Amino acid sequence: MSTSKTASLFRFVPALAGLALIAAGCGQAAPAASPSAGAAKPAAETSAAPSAAASAKPATSASAAAKPSGGAAQVVTVKMGQTGNSPASWPLFVGQAKGFLEKQGLKVENVVIGSSVTQTQALINGDVSFNTYSVDSMAKPILQGATIKLIGSAQEVPNFQMIVSPSINSWADLKGKTVAAGSAGGYFDIVMRGMMEANGLKANDYQVISIGDSSQRLPAIQTNKVAGAIMGGPDDSRALAAGLKSLGYVNQYLKDIQYNGYGVEDKWAKSHEALVVGFLKAMKQSTDWLYDPANKAEAESVYNAVSPLEPKYLDAIYDQLITQKMLSRDLKPNNKGIENLLNLAVNQKNLDKVPPLDSWIDLSYLNKALAG
Repeated sequence: MSTSKTASLFRFVPALAGLALIAAGCGQAAPAASPSAGAAKPAAETSAAPSAAASAKPATSASAAAKPSGGAAQVVTVKMGQTGNSPASWPLFVGQAKGFLEKQGLKVENVVIGSSVTQTQALINGDVSFNTYSVDSMAKPILQGATIKLIGSAQEVPNFQMIVSPSINSWADLKGKTVAAGSAGGYFDIVMRGMMEANGLKANDYQVISIGDSSQRLPAIQTNKVAGAIMGGPDDSRALAAGLKSLGYVNQYLKDIQYNGYGVEDKWAKSHEALVVGFLKAMKQSTDWLYDPANKAEAESVYNAVSPLEPKYLDAIYDQLITQKMLSRDLKPNNKGIENLLNLAVNQKNLDKVPPLDSWIDLSYLNKALAG
């Protein structure tokens, strides 16, 4: 059975150190484990658009065409880059635990990378074969010429809420206050500002500070450092249990936006078509399994194995991703949702323009995977 492996990356080009200083979009950080679980803190949310680089050669531990002496297809080990073990990767964890990836001849190792700029550089350099990250984090390097393709949707709807202190009763109460998001210009920041605007607040009506570690936004509210913050699961559930309030989910105010998806380097993917199609087949099988109510208890156990949480928080995340259908059901990206999110980023001056979707969304692999 395939197993999960969290690792750090060290093999990058020298220019990467400078790139990491640029602030821009990001993916959702891993949920913080309960204190008793002793799990590591969530990865920080930072990203930027690296300059275009030569086509990648993501490493695999065996050739897809290799055959062991017994004649059966050999399992190929590839790496998946992500900023943390977030709920968006639930299908990946299921694929590892249930053997769906192994059935496709794959073993996928999880590589936790602290920022999406580093994820992109890792993909271009060949340190990882796949990335799971937000669509804005992909669009930025694509505008600079990076040969990255979005091949499928992981989590379509963001499971983020605007959490506020008990003294805040409405969006209007946030006028003149300080609120917190992730990295400046990142996904959390973009959608939080969009929610504020949708509720009549202009950019100069409030101040925003960056708290990259999502688990630290709750104590920031509790100590009156900020009046509110955007949070995903399970931080939002912990905040509500502690007596804080929610002004609602992102999708209550920003209709039809895409969160994240699976990215690959174009030339590598074309030369490893069967592997990419097999990966997507496994993700679809995992998603089908997750959406079967009979598997709820086991599904929560699978997620708990990679991100230990109390049962009530696992239930809350299951409700968000499965019951509320925030997890992509058919792996097909919501093109209109991508455009809506990127246009929001452009309007906030966090993105120069929206790159033509047909230049970086390639559904040929997904179509083959869905065809059987």
